[in-house]
Amino acid sequence: MNVTFDDMTQHYPALKAGISSKAASQAVKLLVKAKLAVIRKDLNGKSDLDKAYTRRITFVGGFDFRVHDLTEKYQNYFIEKYSIAKSKTDNNRLSLEIEKWKSAGITVVGVHLRRGDYQRFKGGKYFYSDSVYASIMHSIEKSISRAGTPTKFILFSNENFSITPDGNLDYVFSRNDWLTDHHLMSQCDYLVGPPSTFSLWASYIGKVPVHHIYDPTAAIDMSSFRCCTG
Repeated sequence: MNVTFDDMTQHYPALKAGISSKAASQAVKLLVKAKLAVIRKDLNGKSDLDKAYTRRITFVGGFDFRVHDLTEKYQNYFIEKYSIAKSKTDNNRLSLEIEKWKSAGITVVGVHLRRGDYQRFKGGKYFYSDSVYASIMHSIEKSISRAGTPTKFILFSNENFSITPDGNLDYVFSRNDWLTDHHLMSQCDYLVGPPSTFSLWASYIGKVPVHHIYDPTAAIDMSSFRCCTG
């Protein structure tokens, strides 16, 4: 349990250190052991929330525990809070290249090739082949070129890869660590990839339109790209 993310302050300086996650976690465990508190991570609606009031203290969590109106309202606050340390980005070659491409009127599209654990996640449903990504890249390039704008693709992945899209696509690989990749993705004009909170969070902190591929055979229209607001 990491309730304060204090272990990430070296990467995200705005996360000021307060009570440590270890101390906070121990306090929660003691309260639960003493039956003074309960942990609920399965909240899916009001009825579940009502059940959470069965103890004096209730610690809640889970993927669906959020208030979308507030994550949108305080988006700029979270963007500042989770800005990566400048030492990781100021002299990053690819970050500088992205700025240069965008200044030259080139549309930069980040392609998230989620591999590794996705071979098993949901039975490999979203573990797409190189040919699927290549086809999607061609489709996006064709849509963007209609506006007379050149496209530059940046390929991101959580494992080593050597995808070779056919045709005349203009693309580069990112060989950075995941923290830097997150920042680089947030610099792009568009993001595309399988359903993943990794690209979703990059969309949120960079206000970048993202398209998640649920059906690899479906045509992609640029109007389907949406910014994550929380």
